Amino acid sequence: MGIDNPLVSVIVPVYNVAPYLAEALDSVIGQTYADLEILVVDDGSTDGCGGICDEYADKDGRIKVMHQENAGLAAARNAGLDRMKGEYVCFLDSDDAFLPGFVEKMLDALQKTGADMAICRHASFPTVGKMELNGKERVQSHAPPGCYDRIASFRCLMDGAFHMFACIKLYRREIWKDLRFPFGRTHEDMDTSYKVIDRCKSVCMLGEVLYKYRLRPGSISHTLSAKHLKDYFIAGVHIDDFIEAHKEEIFGDGESYRPMMDRMVNSFVQRLTFGALHGKYKFQMDGGEEVDTDNLQWVMSTERGRQFVSEVLDLCGTGANCGSGIESRDFYLIGRRSVGEDLLHQIRRIEADNETSDGLALEYNMMREAQRRKDENNG
Repeated sequence: MGIDNPLVSVIVPVYNVAPYLAEALDSVIGQTYADLEILVVDDGSTDGCGGICDEYADKDGRIKVMHQENAGLAAARNAGLDRMKGEYVCFLDSDDAFLPGFVEKMLDALQKTGADMAICRHASFPTVGKMELNGKERVQSHAPPGCYDRIASFRCLMDGAFHMFACIKLYRREIWKDLRFPFGRTHEDMDTSYKVIDRCKSVCMLGEVLYKYRLRPGSISHTLSAKHLKDYFIAGVHIDDFIEAHKEEIFGDGESYRPMMDRMVNSFVQRLTFGALHGKYKFQMDGGEEVDTDNLQWVMSTERGRQFVSEVLDLCGTGANCGSGIESRDFYLIGRRSVGEDLLHQIRRIEADNETSDGLALEYNMMREAQRRKDENNG
């Protein structure tokens, strides 16, 4: 590898994705840019993924496989970051795939512009089969192509014009010096993306689709639990802490970011919560068992489902466990209560249909009224 052909590290965390793993790894070894270090981290898979990884390593000397006990996506990515030798680094989730020019085009953009990070557009595929670009896939909207300085990049991130997804980006290795994904939590991209932007002098946005993202039932992003919701709130509070400390630098008037954060909280939590309750996600039962959800009525018919709804109401700013140990912020209370009110509406509809009441709606109203009085007293 010379100056014109630097080594690029590709980190691929793997956990129980045997039906999709070949497509992912083939998309890496088939890159038009060949100077790659491919770090595949088998995170304690139990479905034969470890053997598939070893077979690919036997066929391609650029692949290095690490086997570890299951510790989660963040830990697997961090293991790759700890070992990487490339001057640049990118990530691929093992149920997704690169387009052939992902590395070459992203690297070319960084070398020509001097930016610290490149971002491409990505297409979403609701399929368990091979992902093929045919015009029917959903292409995610992004900021217009071009280079953005640090301040403009922060604004794009907060406004949703830059996606927080770590895998649609190519980074200079210096960005990850002393920076790692948060261990043991979901929404690790959200809790890391603002730190990455803070280390970038500039970011280059490409207008081309170079990443294929699979919408797969059972994946982390499509499995719902109260822990996932709580981890989201934790990441959001961390972002708010950072923006609060830099708000005048980034937004000038110091307050413009709040509507953006409100929108982020409301849109994501509503998608996460009600997408799960209406069948777009998996519902995680006690003991880790995952089942498809048809609708909220089905969830409410199970003991665990009713417990989950209560946990969501707590996280939405209601109940004796309000906030679940997460420090309250005004805009987060707004976001949580919006979700809680929507959920309450659904519960009432179900209770009316069934001509029964399990007390959740009444309990919610009482707690919401108590919170309102508390807010008035504090005001």
